[in-house]
Amino acid sequence: RDQYMAENVSWILQKVQQRGNDCIFISGHNEHIAKWGSYDSMGKLLSNQYRYYVIGTNFYKTRCNLPEGNHKRTIQTFYSHDPLAKTAKLAGFKMCWIDFSSLEEGTEIKRHADAYTYMGTLGESYSIMNRFLPPSYRMFQPPTTLYDSMIYVSNASPTKIIE
Repeated sequence: RDQYMAENVSWILQKVQQRGNDCIFISGHNEHIAKWGSYDSMGKLLSNQYRYYVIGTNFYKTRCNLPEGNHKRTIQTFYSHDPLAKTAKLAGFKMCWIDFSSLEEGTEIKRHADAYTYMGTLGESYSIMNRFLPPSYRMFQPPTTLYDSMIYVSNASPTKIIE
């Protein structure tokens, strides 16, 4: 799937370049856009081919509107346990952006950005395992390995689905 997504992005970029532009903006789930991973994600494939700047997203607390089965949805609350997201929340930011290339070596924030940490990685599904096994909705990686920067949201809330 990620190979096909990378091929689609390359095709779109070629069309954009034919019109005289040299870059595009794409959006996707954190695991798909990450520039490194244990599998060949779209982002990893693109970062091997192009100059690729990737912005990840994370939350301190989120309420999600997820499919539960039988065409019903459930609103569930999750915490990422990301120390950078917690720091942003405690600093009073509803949202903030951190460009990892601007962090000074030896600072506490740089150490957190470079360290293995939990980050939320929810998809479009819900399982009771999410309640009992939090790693099922978190990944454990250094943010700077996966992304060039990140947007942190303190309290995310779901889109209201209109029946």
